[in-house]
Amino acid sequence: MSRLRFDRILNTGLVGFICFFAATDALLAQKQDPLKPLSVWDKSVNLRFAGGYKDNLLLSNIRTIASGFVATGIDLMVVRLPTDGAQFVFFLNGEDIRYFAGGPVDKEEALIAVAQVKKDFAENWRVGLEAQYIYQDQVVDASTTETNQTVLAQGSSLSVRPTIRRDFSKNTWLELGLGVNRQYFKAPLDDYWEGGPKLTLGHEYGNRSEWTLSYDLNRRAYDNREQLTKDGISIAQSSLEFTRNEFDLTVRNNWDHKRRWRTTTKIGFELNEDNGSGYFDYKRYYVAQQLRFQTSKWELQGRIKFNYYDYAIQTVSDINPAIRNRTGVILNLRGDRQLTKAIKLYGVFEHERVLSNRTTDQYRVNVVSGGVDWEI
Repeated sequence: MSRLRFDRILNTGLVGFICFFAATDALLAQKQDPLKPLSVWDKSVNLRFAGGYKDNLLLSNIRTIASGFVATGIDLMVVRLPTDGAQFVFFLNGEDIRYFAGGPVDKEEALIAVAQVKKDFAENWRVGLEAQYIYQDQVVDASTTETNQTVLAQGSSLSVRPTIRRDFSKNTWLELGLGVNRQYFKAPLDDYWEGGPKLTLGHEYGNRSEWTLSYDLNRRAYDNREQLTKDGISIAQSSLEFTRNEFDLTVRNNWDHKRRWRTTTKIGFELNEDNGSGYFDYKRYYVAQQLRFQTSKWELQGRIKFNYYDYAIQTVSDINPAIRNRTGVILNLRGDRQLTKAIKLYGVFEHERVLSNRTTDQYRVNVVSGGVDWEI
C-alpha cells in the first residue's frame, strides 16, 4: 500500500459504514425469514485460506523481489440490533501472510478491531462511541510524510471517537465526532499523538443509498521527530507537528431495488502543513470509483483510485530544484463465488503504481491471489 495500510483505508467513516450496513442487513435477513425468531444479537465468523504471488515485496523501483505466499485470515462480527434504540457492533479482521522467498521480508501481518456503541435519546438525537485498535507489521511506502522511502512498519494504535448526531428529517442528518489516537511504532518510524473534530452531513435516499459530505481537522504531534529546514536538514531541539484539513464527498448508490448493482464514488482534498519550514506541506487531490455486482451466487467488484500530491517547497533533489509531485494509481478487482451456504471461493488482483518527478518515488507492484472463505 502507498500509505500505512489501515491508517487511511479503514478509517472511522468506513468502519462506521460497514458496521451500520452489517447491522441492518442482519435485521433484514431475520425479517425475511418469518419462521426464524427475532434475535437481538447476531454474530458471524469467517476463516480465509489463500495463496498468491506478489512481484515487488519492497515497493522498490530498483530492487524488485518477487515471491509466492500463503495467507490466512479471520473476520469476526458481533451485532446487537437496535430494537430498543441501542446498537452495538464489534468487528475484527486479521491477516497473516507468509512469503516463500525469504530474504528481508518473510511475512506481513495486520489486525484491526473496532467496537461501536450507539444510543438514540430524546427526539432525533443519537450519541455514539467508537474504539479502534490496529496492529501492523508490513512493508509500506512512507515517503509522503517521512524522509524514508520504503520501511517495515511495525506498531499498533489505539483510538477513541465519541460522536453526537442530529436527524433533521427522516433522511438528512449531521454528526460531530472528536477523535483521539495514540500510535506506537518501532524504529525507524516515530510514535505520535493525533486527533481532532470531524463534521459529517449525510442524506439517505432510494434503495438505501446515501451521500455524505465531511470535514476533518486533525493535528499530529510526534514524540521525537524534529522539524526540517527547506533543504531537508534537521533542526536540533525542535518538535515536528502536522495539521491536516480534509474535505470528502462520498456517494454510495444502489441502482436497483434488489441492490445487485452498487457504485461508490469518493472525491476529496487534503491540505497538510507542518509547524516548521513547510518541508512536509502538500496538497492532495483524490478520486475513487467502485462498482459492485451481486447475486445469490456471485459477487464481482472493481475499484480504482487516483491520488495526486503537490508539495509546496520540497524539491526533487539537491541538484534538481523542481518542486516534487507524485501520482498514485490503485486498481483492485475481486470475484467471489458462493459454493455452499458456508463456503465460497474468491480471487483478487491488485495493482499499484506511483509516478513522480522524483525517481526514487516511482514503483509498481502487482498481487494475484485466490482462496476459500469458510463461515463457521
